[in-house]
Amino acid sequence: MPELPEVETFRRQIEKKLKGKTIKDVHVAPDKLIFAGKSPAFVKKNLQGAKVKKCHRKGKYIWFEMNKEILPVFHLGMTGSYILSDKFPDRSMKSVKLVLEMSDGTILTYKDPRRFGRIFLLKDPLEHRPLSRLGPDVMNELPSVKEMKKILTKRKAPIKAVLLDQSVFSGIGNWMADEILFQSGIDPHRLALSLSPAEVKQLHSKISSVTKLSVKVGADDEKYPKSWLFHHRWGKKGGLISSGHVIKHETVAGRTTAWVPSKQK
Repeated sequence: MPELPEVETFRRQIEKKLKGKTIKDVHVAPDKLIFAGKSPAFVKKNLQGAKVKKCHRKGKYIWFEMNKEILPVFHLGMTGSYILSDKFPDRSMKSVKLVLEMSDGTILTYKDPRRFGRIFLLKDPLEHRPLSRLGPDVMNELPSVKEMKKILTKRKAPIKAVLLDQSVFSGIGNWMADEILFQSGIDPHRLALSLSPAEVKQLHSKISSVTKLSVKVGADDEKYPKSWLFHHRWGKKGGLISSGHVIKHETVAGRTTAWVPSKQK
């Protein structure tokens, strides 16, 4: 599932290609699940002819600022993706849900083979669900260490669950949570309220550094430091990260979790 670094990379690519351009034509799949109950006619009416001013992001959501009242908000879900091209996609592909043809010939295609993503058409996206329920974005709105301590003190859930709760901190997904906790030296099972001030400070630092670095390299995992858990966490048979430190895979907060007991306390 795309997490903040991947979504922010998409946002930057989309804004670079579409900013200042007009949506000349709109092709919509008849899929009310993806479009949160809206008909193809409604989607086309509110997007066609609109000029893209900016592309915004909060957490894992992207939306366009346009010269129309109704704005598209995108969430990729588990298998959604954007494709920027100058070629129209194969119309027979069931995974293609939305195609935007721009005034300069650029084509934005939204695909989602498993249909877990959503495209919402909203006025004032930040004022309505789902965005109105999001907590602070960990790239742009990360609370201070003091505020984070206050937030965590009220949480009796495992710290892994709290990091994944988008109403607490938005943008962190499964691999980011595992990486942040690994680098912080914190056991994912620990209750959030049990963290010491020093541990909260370390957690805050790693949320910031993991987010910034992964965004800086455009979510290109080959450019992540070799010391990161990311390179060793995939697969569920365990393994070694370095010097005999064993990776353990367990289910925490309903999610497969990779962690290193000898390094995380």
